Amino acid sequence: MKKIFILDDNEELLEILTRLLSKEFDVFASSDTDNIILQITSFNPDILVLDHSIGEINSADIIHRLKLQHAGFAKPVVLFSAHAQLPQIASAVGADGYIDKPSDIAYIRNYIRKVLAV
Repeated sequence: MKKIFILDDNEELLEILTRLLSKEFDVFASSDTDNIILQITSFNPDILVLDHSIGEINSADIIHRLKLQHAGFAKPVVLFSAHAQLPQIASAVGADGYIDKPSDIAYIRNYIRKVLAV
C-alpha cells in the first residue's frame, strides 16, 4: 500500500482526508511542524501533500530542509493550498504538482494516483 504524508494546519480537513484516503493508501496526517523533517523521514512516504503555509513555516522551507538534511530524498511533493499564486509557487519550490483548495475528494484521490502512477 502506498504511503501519503499530509501536512496541513486545518485539523478538520486532515480528518476528512485521512478517513477518505485511508481506504486506498496508508495515510499519516499532521498539523504539527515541530520536528517535521523527522516526522516525514520516519514515516517514509511515497508522496508528500503539503499545505503551502503552516504557521511560521512554508512548503519551500520544508522542501529545502528535506533536501539539505536528506540528500537522497526524491519523493514527489504536491502542494495543497488556496493560495492565489499556487501554480507559480509550486514551480518555484520544485513541487511535482499542486491541488487547489477546495477540491473534490475524487479529484484529490485521482491526482495522487496520477502522481504515484497507481
